[in-house]
Amino acid sequence: MITSAKIRRLAIDGDSDRLLEAVLKNGRPLPMEARLRCAGPDGADSVALALGLQRAIELNIALTEDCGVVLQLLLDHERESGGFGGACANAAAIRALSMALQTPGFREDTRERVLNAIDRASHALFCTTEAWRGSAALRVEEELDAALVVWQLHDESDLRALLGLDALEARLIGAKETSEAAIAVLSGLRGVSRVRAAA
Repeated sequence: MITSAKIRRLAIDGDSDRLLEAVLKNGRPLPMEARLRCAGPDGADSVALALGLQRAIELNIALTEDCGVVLQLLLDHERESGGFGGACANAAAIRALSMALQTPGFREDTRERVLNAIDRASHALFCTTEAWRGSAALRVEEELDAALVVWQLHDESDLRALLGLDALEARLIGAKETSEAAIAVLSGLRGVSRVRAAA
C-alpha cells in the first residue's frame, strides 16, 4: 500500500524508478510501453515526482507536509530553459502543480513560483503539440507521448483547447496505424474504442 509518507521518502531518496512503479501500481494502470515511456531519459525524475505529488494530494485531500516536500522537489526539477523535460514530464508537472494550487493547505508564498512553472511548462508543451499537429504522420514514440499528454490533461478544458488536444486525440483514435499502447492509454479515459479510418 502506498502512503504519502512513502511517496515523500522515495522522492527524497531520488528513487524515481521505485516511486514511478509504486504510483502507477496504485490506481494508474498503464500498458508496459507507456510505463517505459514515462521512465525514459527525457524527464523520468520529473514524471515520477509529478505523479507522486498527484497521488499524495489524492490520499490526503490537503497539501500536507509530505505533499509540500514533493512539491518543492518537483519545482527544483524545472529546467533552466523552462519545462520539466519531454511532453509527458511537462503534462504530468502541469497537472500536479495545478492540483497543488487548488488544494487546501497550499502555501501562498509559493504561488508565484508555481504559476510561473506551469506557464513555462505549458509553453514547452505548446511547442511540442504544434510540431505534432504539423506532422503528417507521428512516430510511435510521439503517439505514445501524445496519448500520455491527453491522459494527464484530459480534464483541463482551457489547456486542452490551447494545445489542440481534442483534435490530437481524435487523430490518434481514427488513424489506421496508431500503436496499441497509445490506444490503451486513451481507452482508460472514456472507454475509447478505436474507430479505424477507411482503408
